[in-house]
Amino acid sequence: MPVFDKHELIYHHIPKTAGRAISEWLGEADAHIGHLPVVGIEQQLELWDSKKFKFLPDRKTYRSFSIMRSPEERIRSAFEHIKSTPLESKCQNGNLRKQYQKAFSGNFNDFLLSEDILEIIMSKNSTLLYPLTWMFCSDSGNVKTPVVLSPDFVLDFDNLEDDTDLMVEKLKLDVELKFKFKRTPREIETLSNVAYTKLRYLWNWDFKIYDFFLGNLHIKKVL
Repeated sequence: MPVFDKHELIYHHIPKTAGRAISEWLGEADAHIGHLPVVGIEQQLELWDSKKFKFLPDRKTYRSFSIMRSPEERIRSAFEHIKSTPLESKCQNGNLRKQYQKAFSGNFNDFLLSEDILEIIMSKNSTLLYPLTWMFCSDSGNVKTPVVLSPDFVLDFDNLEDDTDLMVEKLKLDVELKFKFKRTPREIETLSNVAYTKLRYLWNWDFKIYDFFLGNLHIKKVL
């Protein structure tokens, strides 16, 4: 989760949502504490607010934001990223692909129907595929009624250039260049009804969080 003191912003970086491009656009982060759930960010802010770090600015006052991407697109992109990771790689994605080579040998539809899909999602190496309850819910184990912890505003992945322009205008951001984002074109196979039903079931709360955040916290609505 990059922290930008210059802009007084905290970026809740959801994997596969143009995070690297956004971070480069905003400039070098003053702190980068990895992918953390909101609860972890709040704990870190309390630590920074302690006497031990009294030399730091008051980061508890910073606005926080995130970028929302269609759950199907995001999970598909994560799958493709892991599938393209060399088997000899020692990173999380390489270890996950190596452990479940059969699941990552076919297309996205086949992956969703894999007998190992639930085990894969729960793997410690599966950060890219974790459901959003891990990041935005205070109790990700309570899948029926998790308490959702939201950022202050969100941007829409499908309209990222327009939304970043609005972000500059509303927050008076001092950035050197206009944000430019090129999506990688790729052929996308249509999911079977069974595979899509499996996707909706396994990432059920991702769809709910996506709809709620864009419907209520989009930058046009709250700033």
